[in-house]
Amino acid sequence: MPIKKVEVVPFLEKWICDSCGKGEMESVNIQLLSNPPKTKHICNNCGKVEYSLGAYPTYVFVEKKKPVVRKPRTRKQKQTGKP
Repeated sequence: MPIKKVEVVPFLEKWICDSCGKGEMESVNIQLLSNPPKTKHICNNCGKVEYSLGAYPTYVFVEKKKPVVRKPRTRKQKQTGKP
């Protein structure tokens, strides 16, 4: 099995509160025993309680793409039979 190493860029995903639009939902490490389990979150601004399938904030890693180098567009010269 071949193994490939790729360069990644880390991002921190934050869940913004739907009620106040200012605060962030923070996990309080309490899970409902539902199927699938849901994690309890509380807004750090207004105190609203919400449940989600994952815990926030969370890290996401995205593969870093190499910049694409393109040649500038040039107009092709019309070739004529004249020297």
